[in-house]
Amino acid sequence: MALVSVTQSIDTSGPQGRLTLNLLTSFAQFEREIAGERGREKRAASHRQGMWQGGAPPLGYGLAQQRLVVEPVEAKTVRNIFERFLQQPSVTALIQELSEQGVKTKAWHTKAGLLRGGRTFDKNVLYKLLNNRIYLGELFYDDAWHASSHQPLIEQALWEEVHDLMASRARRTGVLNRESTE
Repeated sequence: MALVSVTQSIDTSGPQGRLTLNLLTSFAQFEREIAGERGREKRAASHRQGMWQGGAPPLGYGLAQQRLVVEPVEAKTVRNIFERFLQQPSVTALIQELSEQGVKTKAWHTKAGLLRGGRTFDKNVLYKLLNNRIYLGELFYDDAWHASSHQPLIEQALWEEVHDLMASRARRTGVLNRESTE
């Protein structure tokens, strides 16, 4: 029996060399997959504990020890946006109202010290906010939304009211929104 160092070259011209190479690559692949699995499990466990794992927190929240905490002034703005959405005749009217009130998106500083966000709302940003289930006290991981430990900003009833209205206003190709008067 002989011991061969991994730093030595392996002669792959013979069957023993090819077998050794295949074994080493199989073990390397196995180790990579195990490391990836452990990383995914750690991220899921952190999410289950309510820890924030991604960049800047959304409007209405700040971070304290990697957990989402309510920012009272921003939270009031988020609630106001949801409530005003129900009262405005159109998204454009709501965006105009937010602009007149000086309401901006979440502003934050990057690790490099650059200021990001703080822009006026447009339709894309507004719809992203209105569809963000974080405001219901949920976090997204394992390809699904799960209950989290952070405080929700929006109650389920308001969420459903807003989404029912959004569904009724949605444009559908080939489907009339009103009865036809033929």
